[in-house]
Amino acid sequence: MRRRKSIYPLKLIDNMKRISSLLALALVTALTLVACKNDTKQMAGIPDDLVDSTLTPDEHKENIEEIAVNFVNYFDPADTEDLLVSIATLSEYIPYDESEYYMAAKELGLGVKNFSAYHFTMFATRASEQIVIDLTDPDAPLGGFCLTFDGEEWVESEIDPDMIQIVWDNAVATFSWNGSEKWQHEFKEEDLLVSVKVPSTINFSLKLDGVEHLGMTIKTKLSDKYTIACDSEVRIYGGYVLAAGSDADKKGCSTSSSISKDGKKIFGTYAAVAINDFTNLDNWYTEYYNEWDEEYYKELDPSEYFAENIKNGTARVDVLNLSVIGAGDFKGMVETLDRYDETTESEKEFYDKVCKLLNEKVDLILIYNCSNEKIAEVVFQTTLYGDEYWGEYYGLEPILLFPDGSKYAFEDFFNEQAFGDLFNAIYELMNKLPIVVE
Repeated sequence: MRRRKSIYPLKLIDNMKRISSLLALALVTALTLVACKNDTKQMAGIPDDLVDSTLTPDEHKENIEEIAVNFVNYFDPADTEDLLVSIATLSEYIPYDESEYYMAAKELGLGVKNFSAYHFTMFATRASEQIVIDLTDPDAPLGGFCLTFDGEEWVESEIDPDMIQIVWDNAVATFSWNGSEKWQHEFKEEDLLVSVKVPSTINFSLKLDGVEHLGMTIKTKLSDKYTIACDSEVRIYGGYVLAAGSDADKKGCSTSSSISKDGKKIFGTYAAVAINDFTNLDNWYTEYYNEWDEEYYKELDPSEYFAENIKNGTARVDVLNLSVIGAGDFKGMVETLDRYDETTESEKEFYDKVCKLLNEKVDLILIYNCSNEKIAEVVFQTTLYGDEYWGEYYGLEPILLFPDGSKYAFEDFFNEQAFGDLFNAIYELMNKLPIVVE
C-alpha cells in the first residue's frame, strides 16, 4: 500500500487531486453536518405557538423593508478601509512565484481578504491539488520564521516554530497553531492511505499600529475519522464578530453561522440534515461512463450519495427579527422525481406532480421571530414561462401565500417600487465602500 505523509506530489491520477481538495473541505470546514431528530420543525425553530399575522401584504412589505434597511445600516465600510489598504499594499510587496511558500501565502492572503475560515484552514493543512504540507512535520517545517519588508526586500528571521509572522509598513500579521490531531483514511479504490495532521487551534491576528483590525480563531475536533467538528470566530475592527460552527458524524450533519455588531446578533443561519454514513468518504465514490473512450471511471463526488440517502433536513435564516424557516422530509425524493420523469406524458404534468410533492413534503415559512407571527408560507406552483430563445416552457415557481389567502410571486412582492428605501440604503452603502487600487 502506498502511504502519503507530509509532502507528497499528487501525480497519481486525476481522482487523487479531487481527494486532497475534498479532504480539506471534509476535515476542517465541515460545511454541513450533526444527527438530526425526526421532528424537523422543532429543529428548525418553528414555534409551537405560531399565529397568523393580521397585517396585510402591503404592511408586511413596509415591515420587511424596515428590517432590511436597519440591517444594512449596521455596517460602516470605513471600519475596514485601513485593513483593505494594508492588504492591497502587501500584495504589491510579494513577488509572484510558483514555490510552496507562495502557494501557502496565497491561501493566507485569501483568508485575510475574504475573512475566510476555509482558506485559513486550507493554509494550515495545505491540502491543495498539488501538494500536502504537514505543519507539524519536523522534516518539512512551514513555520518558525518572520518576514519583514524593509522597503526594498523581505528579510527573514527565526521565531517560534509554530508561528509565522509578516511585518510591513505599520502592519504585523501573526499566524500560529497548536495541538495536532491525526486524521487518516485508506482509499481502497486508489490503494492509498492518506494521513493528515490537523492543528487543534489556529489563530490569526493582523494589527495596524498595535491595534487588531482582523482576528480569527479556528478550533477543530476529530473524535474519530467519522466524527468531525469545526468552530471559527472572525473579529473585525468596528465591533463585528462573524462566528460559524459545524459538526458531522455517522448520523448526519449541521452548520450554523452568525454576525454580531457590538454584541448584538444581527444575522444568523442554521442548517441540518439526517443522513447515514456521509462522513465515510468511501461512500463518495460514484461510477460514470466516459463515452469518449468508452470506459467506466470512479471519482469522488458526494452529491449523488447525498441526494440518494438524505432523510430529512431543516434550514433557518434570521435577519434581526425576521426569519425564514424551512423543514422537509426528503427521503426517497430523488427516486420519486426520477419516476415522475419516466412516467409523465407532458412537461406540465411533470411539474404539477413535483409541486404537489414539494408542497406535501416541505414546510417553508416567513415569520417575525419577536412575536411568533407567521407572515406567509412559500408554496410551489407550475408556471408557463416564455422568451425569445427558449420559446414557451413550463417550470416550478415559488409563491408567497399569506394568511388572508392572497398570493404573490417573489418578483411581484419584492419589487423595486415597494422596496425603494432598501435599494437606496444598499446604494449608499456601496458608495461608501473604500476604493483600493492594487
